[in-house]
Amino acid sequence: MMGRRFLGIQTVISGKTRFFRTVWGAILGLMRLNFLSVLDNADALGFSLSEMHRLSLLVLGHRGKLRKIELALTDPHLTTQLLALRLAVILCHARREPDLQGMTLLRPSPGVQRVRLSYRAGWAEAFPQSAHLLREEALAWQKTPWTLDIVGE
Repeated sequence: MMGRRFLGIQTVISGKTRFFRTVWGAILGLMRLNFLSVLDNADALGFSLSEMHRLSLLVLGHRGKLRKIELALTDPHLTTQLLALRLAVILCHARREPDLQGMTLLRPSPGVQRVRLSYRAGWAEAFPQSAHLLREEALAWQKTPWTLDIVGE
């Protein structure tokens, strides 16, 4: 499944899926390490220093409070990638293929710091834990210059 796309996350790894999965597996096994330092100082062939730094910020911000990377949220490309990654983590929390039918993620225009996630009628009732986690995520983004709107109908 190396070429799969999930909420645009393929753009984050830009064809370096195998290395990304290796790093991700190591990170999950070493949760107590300072991820930013590990990835910033890793010497990975095929990755520039800026790509490694971006990857370290994504790893650092993929869960938990956004405050720890709030300075990086001024970069709209990094922020939208981070948002997509955080949504992927939420929607895959049950360790099974998420039901994305009728779900859309939209950023109205490049200059607007607002993203809208909408889902089909009945989805929240079918997946109450995911719906709850999405509401919590929207609250977390309210503490940043960005807004995540969750709309179900």
